Amino acid sequence: MKLQKWPSRRLGDVVELVNGRGFKPTEWSRTGLPIIRIQNLNGNTEFNYFEGEYNPKIEVNHGDLLFAWSGSRGVSFGPHFWWGQKAVLNYHTWKVVPRDDSYDRHFLFAALKQLTAQIESKTHGFKTSFVHAQKCEVEEYKLPLPHLSEQKKIAAILSTWDRGIESTEKLIAAMQKRKQALMQQLLTGKVRFKEFVKAKSRQSTPLGDMPSDWKMFRFGKIVEKIKRKNTVGEEHVLTASGEFGLVDQREFFNRSVAGANLASYYLLKRGEFAYNRSSMKGYPFGAIKRLNLYPQGVLSTLYICFGITHESCDSNYLCHFFEARLLDKQLRGVTQVGGRAHGLLNITDSDFYSMKIVLPSFEEQQRIAAILDTQNIEIEHLRKKLDHLREQKKGLMQQLLTGKVRVNTDQETVKG
Repeated sequence: MKLQKWPSRRLGDVVELVNGRGFKPTEWSRTGLPIIRIQNLNGNTEFNYFEGEYNPKIEVNHGDLLFAWSGSRGVSFGPHFWWGQKAVLNYHTWKVVPRDDSYDRHFLFAALKQLTAQIESKTHGFKTSFVHAQKCEVEEYKLPLPHLSEQKKIAAILSTWDRGIESTEKLIAAMQKRKQALMQQLLTGKVRFKEFVKAKSRQSTPLGDMPSDWKMFRFGKIVEKIKRKNTVGEEHVLTASGEFGLVDQREFFNRSVAGANLASYYLLKRGEFAYNRSSMKGYPFGAIKRLNLYPQGVLSTLYICFGITHESCDSNYLCHFFEARLLDKQLRGVTQVGGRAHGLLNITDSDFYSMKIVLPSFEEQQRIAAILDTQNIEIEHLRKKLDHLREQKKGLMQQLLTGKVRVNTDQETVKG
């Protein structure tokens, strides 16, 4: 039997989009109701509070559906459930209030999520990653209206994938926390392998307390500055990502943000390192990353590029050392002298190469790096699993929310 095609309804006829209030800093308080801002929809638990009178329409309670109409593409922009306490809504977000009981709220959330990509493609913003939607335009989008029982079934199916995604995200977070703890223990010698211990005493160093049988070097003694310019016409422009390392600008930004003339750029080869002299998320004093993904690429001269020259320094160990941010204390001291401008850290090459680094024996470095490499492999495996689950859910949403695949109350899934 062929199933009846779903009717559709104009979004503005289905829900009322109630905009939040633009709370002024002078209205903020340390007590009262939390003010829900965009960052609070992304997991930020720092709130401003409000104690005065307000329109009841902007009151938000546990389980209410919201829609951020101004925010980062793929991050904050779009629908969100509010799972916090009673609060009031700030500007740039709508409270989504159903006009009748024809929609299951979880199905409505999924349908709005599905619409978000369409809305993003037609919205405007002051930069490519930031989008801004108009209420009058969003209200004109059409939502499918299956029978309420079918909505509930679709929402239940999608929630199964949501639980799988959530549990995998939590597992990744736990693995990352475990890895961070291991890095701090192993890279500072607080936990060691007995066969490598030659002395149990500790030494005070610019990096902190370290084993006395580890050797301290001036950083410029174990690495060499790379001055190699792009004389070969390489067009693979790299940028530093805190999560992914040195990546192609075109892949990271969906466009190249480099200048047209790349001849003055540094040419970096696989296995060599670059220090980004800019504060970035998770790296307040800049990030040092190794080129792993490509045979070679070019970098702006704002980066400090270098390669390992000392035979007693393991490249994988150095990657973990940098990731643990053990140089931050020394970098902080240098930046306090030079100051900052627009996130750019005023660190000279001389300051950078004058920093101190403490290394165990080459064999101990390799053992430590192998353990931390294993942690990375396990985390990467979970990330691939998470990506797979997200793609599966995306495909399910495309099928279920458009009626291409139908479900019925007998718990059977059939093609529409």
